[in-house]
Formats: sequence, C-alpha cells, structure tokens
Amino acid sequence: MFCPKCGTGGQRVEAYCKRCGEWLPDTDALGLEPSEQETQPADSQSAPQSMARGEAAITLNQHSFPTRPVIKWVGERFVFLPIETAQEYGYMSVFSTKDKSVNYLPYRAYVGRMAKVTKVEPCAYDLELVLEDTGEKVYGTVSYGVIKDMALVADIENARALYVGKTLWTEETVHTCPEAGYIERTGEAELDTPLGFFPVKVLNVVAGWDAEKPVRFVVQLPSGKEGYIDVQMSETNISESLSYKTRFEEVFHPEYPNE
Repeated sequence: MFCPKCGTGGQRVEAYCKRCGEWLPDTDALGLEPSEQETQPADSQSAPQSMARGEAAITLNQHSFPTRPVIKWVGERFVFLPIETAQEYGYMSVFSTKDKSVNYLPYRAYVGRMAKVTKVEPCAYDLELVLEDTGEKVYGTVSYGVIKDMALVADIENARALYVGKTLWTEETVHTCPEAGYIERTGEAELDTPLGFFPVKVLNVVAGWDAEKPVRFVVQLPSGKEGYIDVQMSETNISESLSYKTRFEEVFHPEYPNE
C-alpha cells in the first residue's frame, strides 16, 4: 500500500510509514473504504520531492553545525551544564578571578546560566567570559579543546530551529527524568520503546547533561510518552580523545533506514 500522507509505496498495514512515520491502519479490518490516496501515490512527485527535502536538510545540517576551533570562540555563548558528581566543588574549569587559584564558580549559583566568550589567549587557550544576565566577568581554562561542564549555545539553538516539530527515526534508548531531577541529575529512567527503528516527534531541544553530548532532544514516542536523547551536533568543545561519540547523524535519521 501507499502512505496517504507522503505517497511512499511498499508499505505494510498496522505499521509506521518508512518515510514520514505516519501510522498506517488496516482499513479492511476497520471496515473502511481505502481512499485513492491509500491505493496510489497522492502525487507522483512526492517521493522525489521528499528526497530533495532530505538532501537539503543534510546540507543545512552540515552548514549549521560547524566545528569551531577554540581560537575562534570569541563571540560564542556557552551554558553551564548540570554536574553529575562533586557539585560541592562547583565548576572547576571556570574561575571568578583572573589568577585562577581556587576560586571555582559555585554550582547552584551558575548552573543554567549563559556566558559569552570575549577573549581567547592564543597560547594558553585561557578564556574571558561575560555572564549574559549580570555582566560579570569570569575566566575559563580549556584543556584538550574542551571547557568542562559547558555547552555551545549555538548548537542547541540551531538544532531547536531545525528539528522541533519534525519526525525522526531512531533505535536509541530513550530516557525520562522528573523536572525536579534535572539540576540534581537524579531520577533518570529508561522508557519502553519498540524493537528496531521507531519514529519520534521532536518536541523541544534543550541543554543536556554532559559536555560530550550536550544537546538534548525532547521527543514523543509512538505510545505518546515523552523522554529525551542526548547527542552532539558538532565537534566543538568535544575531546578528540573521546572513544565513544553520540553524533546526531548516527542516532537520528530523517527517514526509516534501509536495513
């Protein structure tokens, strides 16, 4: 059968469309007369147009998430992420004074806040940042291309602009966490998901929990339950020595993958 929404053929009833994720009911079992859209493509150009849109999205993705070397971070905004352990020590890569002694920024006073990079020392890769809400200057240290426990805001905002409202395909584990557990990083649990690839609708994109996968896709499962998957959109602020990377393009697919 053909999908009545996108026109893609070769579909099975009582399954999700392999291209757009639409649920395809068994019209015979329901006692309904199949419409012309269900027996032939709604538009002979639907599939080529859909493929063109997919190719355009890939191109847009590549241009929207470039890898920014540290020396070019001036003007970029970073957000302070929740810390999993040793919250009592605060942000150990960012300091309140330029001498960077032991004046770490306290966790609860800075988590979730944003700061813009105003200066990069080219040799040591020390950063000067300004808090967006107060104008306070703080000083960061980059090690191996990474400033710990912070995420590039541009990757989050660009992902939100591109993907909210879209349907993507994944086979990744989907987690859930109570709102109160976000700052404390507690209460995380796995959701039951279909076997193999399944469609998810992107509801929002926010900051995740870890610098190595800092972009959180809040998604809705076919069951209606909501959860999240954390990924990286670019190589910016990602350690080159990281052995396992959760890249967006390896976790999400715009269409049902050909297996």
